[in-house]
Amino acid sequence: MKRKNAMILIISCIILVIIGLGISIIYSDYIYNPAKGLISISVAGQNWEPDPDWEPGMEVSRNPNSSQEILSFMQEIDAWANAHKATIIHKNAFSAGSGYCDYSGWLFTLLNDPSKEHETEKNKGVYITESNLFKEAYVKDGILMPDSIGLAVSGTYCDEDMPATLANVDFLYPLTMSTIADGVYLTDAQEVDSLVRLFEENGYQIIYLNKSLSMFELAQRMLTDGFVTRAAVCAMVGLLFCFIYNILLLYRENLRSLQIRHIFGLSKKRMLFNSVGIALLIAVIAIGLFSVILFNGLSYMSMYDLKRLFFYVAIGITALSIGTSLVCAISINSAVTKVR
Repeated sequence: MKRKNAMILIISCIILVIIGLGISIIYSDYIYNPAKGLISISVAGQNWEPDPDWEPGMEVSRNPNSSQEILSFMQEIDAWANAHKATIIHKNAFSAGSGYCDYSGWLFTLLNDPSKEHETEKNKGVYITESNLFKEAYVKDGILMPDSIGLAVSGTYCDEDMPATLANVDFLYPLTMSTIADGVYLTDAQEVDSLVRLFEENGYQIIYLNKSLSMFELAQRMLTDGFVTRAAVCAMVGLLFCFIYNILLLYRENLRSLQIRHIFGLSKKRMLFNSVGIALLIAVIAIGLFSVILFNGLSYMSMYDLKRLFFYVAIGITALSIGTSLVCAISINSAVTKVR
C-alpha cells in the first residue's frame, strides 16, 4: 500500500511538472515579448530577378532591392511613424547598429541627449552605447567612424535600458539612412495593420508578428495555429485529467484505511487538513523540480520574465493540487461517514 501511494505521489508530481513546462512553452511561443512591450514584426526581403527578356535599348526594370529604392521605402516608413506618432526601431542581423525614428518620445526618454528637447534635432542624430570600449574603437572627437561614415554623435544610451531584442546594438542611426529593409521592426504603435499592409504592398513578406494577445485571442490562435499546437493543447488537457484521476485513485486506494480510522475517532476536519497537507507536499515538490528546469532551460529570457512565469505557474500548480485534493477528500469523506 505504501509503495503504491508513493508511486502515485511521484507520478502526480511529474504530471504537474510537465504541465508547468507546457505552460512555459506556450508562454515562450505566444506571450513572451523580448521587446519590453513593443510590437515586433519580422520582415523578409524581396526576391528580385532581372527581366530575362531584357535587351539593350529597353528600359531597365526597377530593382526594389537597390539602395535608392530602399531609402525611398524607409522614408515611407518614417512618414507612417510620424502620422501615427509612433516609435520604430529596425534591426538587421547583417548590418551594424539599428535604425530608428521616434515620434512618440518612447526612445528619447532612454537617451542621454542634452539636445533632445529641441524638436528640430529629433530623428536626425546618431546615438552610441555608453561602453568605453566602443567609444575608444569607433569614436573620435565626437565623430562615429570618422574614416568611413563620419557621423556626429548626438548622445549615448545604456544597454540595460534597451529591450533584449536590441542587445549588443552599439549605435542607433536615423531610419531614413537604412539601406537594408528586411529584419525586425519594433514599434510602440497601437495599430500596426496599416504598417503591415505597407510592407506587403511593397513586396515584403511578414514572417512573424508578435503583439499582446487577449485570452480569447490566445486560445483561438492556439487552436488554429497548426497540428503541432493543437496536439500540445490536447496533451495539456489530457495531463490535467490524468492528474485529477491520479489524486482520485490515491484516495480510493486509501478509502478502507480512512473508514477504519474514522471509526476510531479520525474527524472529517482532520481528514481535510491531511488532504491539504498532501496537496501542498505534491505542489512543493513539483514547483521545486519545475524551477530547476525553468531557470536552466529558458535562460534566453530575462530574469524578470522567468520570475514572472515561475510565479504564475507556482500559483497554478498549488491551486490545482489543493483544489483537486479538496474535492476528492470531500467526496471520500461522504463515503467514509456512511459507515458510522
